[in-house]
Amino acid sequence: MRHFLTLLLAASLCGCAAQAQQAPKPAKKATAAKKPKKQKSKAAAPVAAAPAIIFSRTPCLGRCPHYTASIYPDGRVQYEGFQHAPLEGKREFKISVSTVNTILFQAREMNFAKLPATYSDGATDLPATSLSIRQAEGPATAVTIESGAPAELTNLLRYVEKQITDGLGVTADQ
Repeated sequence: MRHFLTLLLAASLCGCAAQAQQAPKPAKKATAAKKPKKQKSKAAAPVAAAPAIIFSRTPCLGRCPHYTASIYPDGRVQYEGFQHAPLEGKREFKISVSTVNTILFQAREMNFAKLPATYSDGATDLPATSLSIRQAEGPATAVTIESGAPAELTNLLRYVEKQITDGLGVTADQ
């Protein structure tokens, strides 16, 4: 009888274990049917995806500001400041579309695309200011200025720099 009780106990334990394994899982909450993911087309990116204006200042052996600002046709500005910049680090802000159009118009009026690629007197430790303009009807044109730029170009550089520093909330002298 003792063996019979042991066998009965063992059988009931096995039965409980088997039942626990077969117990129904709790029902999952009903979820909305998943929407199929849209495939991204590999078509050419829209023109607004590329900056229309890129303004940068390079470092020098002294305390020259070093930064780059990419200005998009919609007024978005992506700025990255390095050593001695008005602000260090990455920032994004907006300027008006009319300001972007004014810069592009002034560049077109001065025939920016036909300017020499570099204005320099040959010194290697001078900071440089670089301006790249991409008009809607053509490729980008870049001009790098160390010294000797015509007044019209110098005025355009000052205007672009002022728009950037104003957008950052700092003055150009900082």
